Amino acid sequence: MPLRLRRGLAWNRRGRRRGQEGKLRPYGPGAVEMRYWRLGATLVLVVLLDWGLGAYLQIGRVRPDLLTVVTVAVGLLFGRRYGMAVGFALGVLQGLEGRYLGAFAFSKTLVGYAGGAARRTLFVDSLLVGAAVVGVLSLVADGVFWALTGPAPATQMAVVVAGRALYHALLAPLALLALRGRRGQEAGP
Repeated sequence: MPLRLRRGLAWNRRGRRRGQEGKLRPYGPGAVEMRYWRLGATLVLVVLLDWGLGAYLQIGRVRPDLLTVVTVAVGLLFGRRYGMAVGFALGVLQGLEGRYLGAFAFSKTLVGYAGGAARRTLFVDSLLVGAAVVGVLSLVADGVFWALTGPAPATQMAVVVAGRALYHALLAPLALLALRGRRGQEAGP
């Protein structure tokens, strides 16, 4: 049976490692598409939660942006490509409700990439480190958004952006735990 190399390991035509013909892989050819459907369904659920419950989660003038939290969490857990793709998709969806389509898409794509880049240098299995990264990248996302959409009063920007970053850091462990459960189920060989 001819062998092919995948990720440095020898695999046969059926997708099994050499010497392990009796064991099945964790996922087959159709499971990769299922992983994308599952991630897509999770993202749609987050968008609906953000639009539906966002006003109820507001504390004072600070309304959390669940889409930024999930974008950075996906980048931290799955890497730069996933972070950028999820950030762009969620930014476009968030931009559809308002008039800042490009600013939302760019800021979310940027923080998704930065979250994936942080994955390579930081210990992201720690919830405390993940929460800190989400808080800092929330500041970056809001700063980029405000820079692209025009000037805002400094007091409003300082209070809302700092409060939102703290709020996002507090919500980050929930998102990281929810997405980490999915990561463990879909880990390949």
